[in-house]
Amino acid sequence: HQEDKPVMTLDRILERKMAHLLPPQQRADAKPFEATTEFHCAAEYDYQGRSWMAPPPGAASSANISSDGNLKCYIPKRCVARFGNNKNGIHRIRLFPKTGHLLLSAGLDGVCQVWSIPLDQDKQQQQPRLMRTYKGHSAACRDAQFNLSGSQFVSASFDRYLRLWDTESGEVKQTFGNGKVPYCIQFYPRDDNYFVVGCSDNRIVTYHTETGELTQEYNHHLAPVNA
Repeated sequence: HQEDKPVMTLDRILERKMAHLLPPQQRADAKPFEATTEFHCAAEYDYQGRSWMAPPPGAASSANISSDGNLKCYIPKRCVARFGNNKNGIHRIRLFPKTGHLLLSAGLDGVCQVWSIPLDQDKQQQQPRLMRTYKGHSAACRDAQFNLSGSQFVSASFDRYLRLWDTESGEVKQTFGNGKVPYCIQFYPRDDNYFVVGCSDNRIVTYHTETGELTQEYNHHLAPVNA
């Protein structure tokens, strides 16, 4: 196929140009890291049948949500909690959509974790708690992003794979990859069945969460897409 040859040649040129910044290329028989998950609390549901992900009473009002649905942000005045037992460092953190009562961290050890955030108003919880751990990458995580409801999130890693997780159960719903390093993720704000990924080959690609298919590609950048 003569039409494919220039594209393949360009891909090899770009990969060679960025080789000193990127992990080794995937082998033809490469497979994703075997995913595991661990829940760290006593029970996943309380006596009323509420999931561990359910926001505590008053979480919506205490989250300072503006009229347009976005969170109001303020300059920090003091440290209220310290999270983490990750010795390799954290590359990305994300707050749970709308309520912000959970925090998702993506670590340089390839592990994602969800933490509960201390409640400051009623003093019921003074320290953050590690709720669930998600292990599904063989290299450092580059980004992680909740969908619009927080029921799922996507993790991106230097192992060149993206994984769609069920936040509550820790199950991997889909694994995505085009052989390039995914740098950043963003869900489509009107339909979280789609999300876009900025890649190391100067392209942005769109995936469908249900089918796992790459549905759209944008190739108008001259350098890797980092944000």
